[in-house]
Amino acid sequence: MRRVLVTRPEPSASATAQALRAAGFEPVVLPLTGIRPLEIGETALPAFDAVALTSANAIGHAPQWLRASILTVPVHAVGATTAQSAREAGFADIVVGPGDAAGLAAAMGKALAPGSAVLYLCGRVRKPEFEEGLRNCGIRVIPVETYDTVPTDLADVDMRKLDAGALFAIFVHSAEAAKALALLAKRPAAMHAFESAHLVAISRRAAALVEAVFAGRIVVAREPTEAAMIKALIGLG
Repeated sequence: MRRVLVTRPEPSASATAQALRAAGFEPVVLPLTGIRPLEIGETALPAFDAVALTSANAIGHAPQWLRASILTVPVHAVGATTAQSAREAGFADIVVGPGDAAGLAAAMGKALAPGSAVLYLCGRVRKPEFEEGLRNCGIRVIPVETYDTVPTDLADVDMRKLDAGALFAIFVHSAEAAKALALLAKRPAAMHAFESAHLVAISRRAAALVEAVFAGRIVVAREPTEAAMIKALIGLG
């Protein structure tokens, strides 16, 4: 069975591993980034009309007081996985988006009236497209950062997972993971495991950060979703 390295942090890594097994691949989970909750002091929130989620981590790491104060407000989730996390957190009024942040911004721009305010639960490290998209629709964005993405100390990476045989592909879900992968690739054990592996990246930005390592062996998902990444992986044959 073809081995695929999963570099994203838990608990998302396990979900990716399950999806890869279902597609007929053998996942090798080796997180190169971690998720750290941010401390948010309890405070009164400004008025808002809806909640936006572009990551399951955003609601997963929100403090209990914050969750309790927003559960009755409609939540717009980027895709099915994030929507499921919202349901598990207790939200009932959930709108499932198309699977990418730009698409979610466009959909919310149509659903909400100009001048509306959106509470955006998010990570400290994020791309600007979603917020820019809402603002372009005349919607005010109130970002609340609930977590941070931090690089894994490479001294703590279990390199033994790379000793079981060559990798068919490597999944990179973020620019942060791509940066860590570029550093990991300098290690002799990784060089051997990576020498014939394809890189499947969620975006061109992530792919560009490791282009020197995987030149000629990079495929970028047609959409910034895991489903598109798996489809690209299957297309490699």
